[in-house]
Amino acid sequence: MLKKRLDELKGKVALITGIGKKRASNHIAHILADYGVNIALHYNLSKKEAKILKSQLMKKGIETEIFYADMSNPESISNLIQSATEKFGHIDILINSASSCKSTDLTKLDDDFNHFFEINTRGAGLTALHAGHQMLSQEGGGVIINIADWNMVKPNNYNIPHIISKNAIPELTKSLAREFAPKVRANYIIPNSISISRNLPQHENKTLLRKQGSPNNIALAALHFILNDFVTGDGCIVDGGTHIKHQ
Repeated sequence: MLKKRLDELKGKVALITGIGKKRASNHIAHILADYGVNIALHYNLSKKEAKILKSQLMKKGIETEIFYADMSNPESISNLIQSATEKFGHIDILINSASSCKSTDLTKLDDDFNHFFEINTRGAGLTALHAGHQMLSQEGGGVIINIADWNMVKPNNYNIPHIISKNAIPELTKSLAREFAPKVRANYIIPNSISISRNLPQHENKTLLRKQGSPNNIALAALHFILNDFVTGDGCIVDGGTHIKHQ
């Protein structure tokens, strides 16, 4: 049955937002491409990296294209969904991973709150809404996967606007699941202790599994939500058990 579900991915279209130089979204694109999924890649500031990823994915024999969008601009987000749909004909999977994260100067909280909410909360929400409505118009529906932030599980005392803006993702996801059911499913992933490009021994010490994770672990969690058609409105923490280690 698993092989059948994997075979059914061939020819589907995934829109992946937030492509960059060192992003888990790049690895998700590779995993999906390995199963024949055509990929629409969104970028904002990372056009060079998006072009490189497009070239890599095309070598796997799939169709792929890059699309620009400013996630703080509602019209730009609407144009992204429209352009991707016009190019591929449909959107079956949304990996909603575009976000902004930067150190916060507590003297500029007003500006930072606006910045983070425009991209991490409103931007993610509008992307999911537009993509979800497109999926509703399709015979096969679709799947939305939002990428949340581990700081919502174990908050710290810095980067407050970023943490609050990402805390909205689980509730956004549950609302999407209710709104778009039964044709479209929505779930979220909370990653942590993931090394994108280098070995980080400190991660091995803080996880229950005594090892650090890789972007492929996030990609496999996404694959689970895509393949399992009886899961919606749910979340998956991918952190090697860090969130329960000191409970």
